[in-house]
Parts: sequence; C-alpha cells; structure tokens
Amino acid sequence: MILPTSSRAITKLVLRVVAALAVATALCTPAIAQTAGGTVITNQASATYSDGTNSYSTVSNTVTVTVSNVSGLTITPDAGSYPSTVVAGQTGLIYNFTVANSGNFSDQVRFLASGASVRLVGSGTVTRAVIDVDNSNGINGGDTDIKTNGADVLSASIAAGSSIHVLVEVSVSAGAATGSTLQVFLGDAATGSPSFDNQAADSSANEVRTVSTSSVNGLREARGDFTATVVDDALL
Repeated sequence: MILPTSSRAITKLVLRVVAALAVATALCTPAIAQTAGGTVITNQASATYSDGTNSYSTVSNTVTVTVSNVSGLTITPDAGSYPSTVVAGQTGLIYNFTVANSGNFSDQVRFLASGASVRLVGSGTVTRAVIDVDNSNGINGGDTDIKTNGADVLSASIAAGSSIHVLVEVSVSAGAATGSTLQVFLGDAATGSPSFDNQAADSSANEVRTVSTSSVNGLREARGDFTATVVDDALL
C-alpha cells in the first residue's frame, strides 16, 4: 500500500524526532544518573491523524542507538580547610582528596611522573603522596606512590559514579611565618564554572586526568585544594 503524501511526510518527521531524542539521550549528562556507555536504546513511534475526511495511522521504523562513552572527573574538596590551622615545624599532616569518576563508563586516572600532579604553595613541603588503595586513611606499604614515581601512574579502573582517595602528606617549614598560608593542590585544572572539575584536559604540567580515549568528549581533568593558616602556637 502506498501511503498518502501527508502520511509519508509525517512518517519521516516521526523518524527524525525519534532519532534526535535518542542522540540527545546518548550525549546528555543528567545530574541524577547517566545512562551507562554502551547501552543500546531502541524506540519506535506511531501516529494517528486525519485529513478531515479519512483517518490514517502510521508506525515508524525502529530506531536503535548506542549510548556513547562520556568521560568525567571531579576532585574534592575545592578550597578545603582541614586542618584549617598549622604551626611552624609541624610534620605528618595528611590531606585526603576524593577523586571521582563522574563519567558514564569505567575509566582510570593518570597521575604524572615525579609527583608533578601534587604541589604545595607556601612554606612547607610535600613529603609523601599516595593512592590510598586500602582506604585506610593512612599511608602504608600497600598504597600506590605518586610522589617519587619515575613514570606516570594509572589508577585501577574506577566504575562510573565511584571514587578513589589520594593522601598527601605535608610538613610545615620551621621558619613559616605566623599568618601565612599553605595551599595543597591535586591537579591544576583552570578556573571552571561552577568548579575546577571536569574540564577538557590540556596536557598541563600538574595535571590529573582521565585515561580512556574512547569517549565523545575527550580526556578530562580536575583540581582540588586545601588551605591552612600558620598560627603562633606551641608545638607539643
């Protein structure tokens, strides 16, 4: 049966709408949950209409799309403040960063060689930095070193919506001036909106970034930081 011209036109319109909705579903990043990369979505539309005399109905072809992989990376806190105060000469301060996969598929995170992904601004030094493999909140022999690593380090695969922890140990210089600040950074993503998270990676000197090149939005990077103020106090 040959459909009326108006029927064929509506069928084409329905197909275009279904295809557009499917692609939008694949590429969008909802705030609540993302459809997992690789998910196959099928859809079919039907329409019933009238030209004033006769009624018609039509069914579109089945549209099938596969959800694309979308990379995402967040590092928190941003402007963290624990511990908020330190004293000159204090050692063994642990700063705990959360590195999360905010994409829709499992991915890894790359930390640059020689501790480049970790830095401190102020009167102090980073003494150790590790991926907290056993989630003990303390640095031990089972953790992955990202401070004295001779080459880039890749994390284990992180499932979509999951995270790992990076611990950075800091010592405050004995001569640190009262009122000065120490700022500890993991990553160096430029200013973003509303945060320093999930920015396009640009191969910068202190980057923390995703690894997979299979995503539609490319490699992503992020940045987190803590700030502490040096106070005048006795170190017991």
